Amino acid sequence: GPSGELAVPNRVDQTVEIWDPAAGEIIRVLQNESIGPAKAVFDPAGEWLAASTGSVVEIFDLETGEIMTTIRAHEAPILRIGVNGDAQIEGLF
Repeated sequence: GPSGELAVPNRVDQTVEIWDPAAGEIIRVLQNESIGPAKAVFDPAGEWLAASTGSVVEIFDLETGEIMTTIRAHEAPILRIGVNGDAQIEGLF
């Protein structure tokens, strides 16, 4: 997470789980449109999470759990999501 207190394990269904590793508990389950996020990254302020599967990135509001936006990127699978210090996605690689 933004300061290391949250984790997002890979899943094989249509959910993204946000875990508190210290407590060993799931604190939120997000529904995504695709199957199993390959990559996930928090914004620096901890307000949203970007999760990708294949060439699609979904941006989740962490407070509501809603998908804020969906980005359909290039044809190739996304291997990494770049986020800058201003909480903007700066690259899909």
